[in-house]
Amino acid sequence: MKSLWARIRGQKVATIMQDPPPIVDTVTATASNTPATSDAQQSATTIFQHDVAYTRLKHAVSELQGTIKQLEICLTEIQEGQQKHELGLSKTLTTVELLSATTQEVAASAEESASVASQADALAVQGRGAVKEAHIQMARIAETVHKTGDTVIQLGQRTTAITRIVDVIQQIANQTNLLSLNAAIEAARAGDAGRGFAVVAGEVRKLSEQSAAQAQQIAGVIDEIGKEIKLVTSHMDESLAAVDAGNAVVNQAGQALEDIVEAADQVSEMVEQISNAASEQAEGSQQIVLVSNALAELAATVSYSIDKALMDAAQQQAALEQLTALTGHLGDISANLPRQSTAERPLQRYAWCIGNDPITLDPQLSNDMTTTHLLSEIFVGLTRFGPDTGIVPGLAQAWDLSADGRTWTFQLRRGAKFHNGREVKARDIKYSLERILRPETGSPNTWLVEMIEGAKEVMSGQTSNVRGITLSGDYTVKITLEKPYHPFLANLAYTGTSILPQEVVESGHHLTHPIGAGPFQFVSYEPGEKAVIKAFTEFYNGRPFLDEVELLVKLPDGLTDIEALSTGMVDLLQLNARNLESVQGHPRYGKLIRRGPVLRTAHIGLNCGKGGPLGNPLVRQAINLAINKQVVIDQFYNGNARVSAGPLPPGCLGHDENLPPYPFDLNAAKAKLREAGYPNGLHEPLSIHTREGNQMQQKQAALFQDWLGQIGIQLEIRELPWAEMVSTAAMRRCDMHMLTWIGDTGDPDNFLQPLFNSSNHGDMGNRTFFSNAEVDTLLEQGQAIRDPRQRRKHYEKLHRLISEQAPWVFLCHDDQLLVTQPHVRGFSLHHLGIIRLENVWLDRD
Repeated sequence: MKSLWARIRGQKVATIMQDPPPIVDTVTATASNTPATSDAQQSATTIFQHDVAYTRLKHAVSELQGTIKQLEICLTEIQEGQQKHELGLSKTLTTVELLSATTQEVAASAEESASVASQADALAVQGRGAVKEAHIQMARIAETVHKTGDTVIQLGQRTTAITRIVDVIQQIANQTNLLSLNAAIEAARAGDAGRGFAVVAGEVRKLSEQSAAQAQQIAGVIDEIGKEIKLVTSHMDESLAAVDAGNAVVNQAGQALEDIVEAADQVSEMVEQISNAASEQAEGSQQIVLVSNALAELAATVSYSIDKALMDAAQQQAALEQLTALTGHLGDISANLPRQSTAERPLQRYAWCIGNDPITLDPQLSNDMTTTHLLSEIFVGLTRFGPDTGIVPGLAQAWDLSADGRTWTFQLRRGAKFHNGREVKARDIKYSLERILRPETGSPNTWLVEMIEGAKEVMSGQTSNVRGITLSGDYTVKITLEKPYHPFLANLAYTGTSILPQEVVESGHHLTHPIGAGPFQFVSYEPGEKAVIKAFTEFYNGRPFLDEVELLVKLPDGLTDIEALSTGMVDLLQLNARNLESVQGHPRYGKLIRRGPVLRTAHIGLNCGKGGPLGNPLVRQAINLAINKQVVIDQFYNGNARVSAGPLPPGCLGHDENLPPYPFDLNAAKAKLREAGYPNGLHEPLSIHTREGNQMQQKQAALFQDWLGQIGIQLEIRELPWAEMVSTAAMRRCDMHMLTWIGDTGDPDNFLQPLFNSSNHGDMGNRTFFSNAEVDTLLEQGQAIRDPRQRRKHYEKLHRLISEQAPWVFLCHDDQLLVTQPHVRGFSLHHLGIIRLENVWLDRD
């Protein structure tokens, strides 16, 4: 779908609708000026202008017919896509409703699962408590067994002591028995005197024998007790081991239950999350149903709009058929007008002073406005700039963009010719774009096409073929970029990407007699004097009204601007500070001054990369506050400019009218310096480079010196030759410099990318050596945005950020001013400073 809209945008609908008015006005004017009986030369001129206008109108109508037909095809394709979209939306709605019901069931199941998980969690917690209690009881049993074991051990120790006592008793009994035996022997020796003692001795012996016998029995019993104690001790050891094992099992069970509880908690939490998510999903599904219904209603509205657009296209086609018929009648009338010989029609000659010599006749080597004034009339690219900065077809009649935003497919015009009569073919496009990138060409315009896939390999000399440019036949060119880059069409409209015939370039004649495919062809060039071009009668868009144009390098010595106008030497004169006052005061030409905006910003660059105070945004803001921009405008631009709030001028996408400029406020400037850590001003003076011999810059710098001195900043003014002043080395040395930037393509990327991207320090454009990561990121992102509204918001944000960072003192956006003779018709100003001559004609009464 996106590629279809890109294709629609690629057509010349708006531009062709804008182009016919001056042509139609010309037809009307020439028809009304055709006299019944008048001067023959005037009549011939009028008829000639009528013929040219008719031819160009016929081309415009024909091209518009093709555009409307292409629009109708695109709308039909969109309608088919919309019908498929509606069918898919219907299926989606059914699926979403089913999904909603399923989601609600899932939500209910999740709630039930949450309840079960909660119960399981509670049981697991109870089990964990029981295990803890079992662990406590096992610990108590172990403690009791240990105590019993200790008691048994003590009992064993007591039996051992008893055994020792019994042994002593046994020994005493044995000794007593021995003593009683000796006593009996002695009693026997004593006779009757010892008989009583003998009886006692006998009794003692009996008692000792009984004691010995009893002691022996006790020893046996104690021995048995000892054996039992050993057995009990063994059982106690086994019990302790069993208790320890049981305790370990209980511990394992406890750990398992802990894991179960933790898992149960996690399950409960997950089930709760699932339940919540399911509930949210159910609510979301309901929202999707509502949105889908709204989309269905919107789709119906879009379908109606597409149907209406198709009807409008059909009506436009019918109106164009009527217009075609009318142009046919106009052709018949034109054919029947009385003709004069060519000799009787004075040539439509036009002259203007461009002020300098062109630096080259090779468009791919040009990058200055003076050269562009000449070569933009001779050459044309795949695209062209419209009446403003919009893009219209050039040698490419239509184009398409792939869905990924990287591949552009261009359809060339059939029958478009170079000035040598050869038809422009696809191979000329490939050759010309590759030539820009080749190192031996030395083109300063590689930045315009370096984003093409394979361009960098050609720029580095690795190959001469750009793999991103492919051809399909003689009229189709595909260009694939490394990444999406929206401003690409604008780059192709710039004079630096003009298309050249290969055979002319290789012959070397392009540097002395350039051949292009533009509305005018080269006649001659005298350095220091003038260049002459004439109408190309086979220009694809119809020949210009003017027959010949002289671009004067300078006015003759001693001739003033007013004299050049009043004598008819020039038909157009550009105005600046040097000649504006004299022309404004002239009674005739002061009323003929034309004024219009141009994409141009005058500024003071502040060296952000040198280190020191200017590296601080607060100091840069203070300097902005200390410069009185309105005084600069009044004194040096005669009031023909407006104070700028940032780098983007009015008319450029991203320029924010609501962004306030820095006011002239010396107290606020001093406050900024205090905030930056410089309460008494800067410790060292700053230097500003101005162009040698440029009195306007010298006078401005003197004003800056005075204003900055009032906030404690000393400024030293240094004059340098132009080439040295703009060199990278000089830019690194200085603190400040004065320059004006003019947009090349009208796209904000062209205005901001070279000036503020940190990869472009020095000659690449960023002469303030400004670096900011956010700015770099926004610049990169902006290149890929296609939606105009999004691009506008994006670049407004970027514009504000750069204004806050203040790498420049934003001075003013001046107007372009010029004066034309009263007989000049069809002339219009352009935001890019381009002066288009193909629609200009002369009405000399």
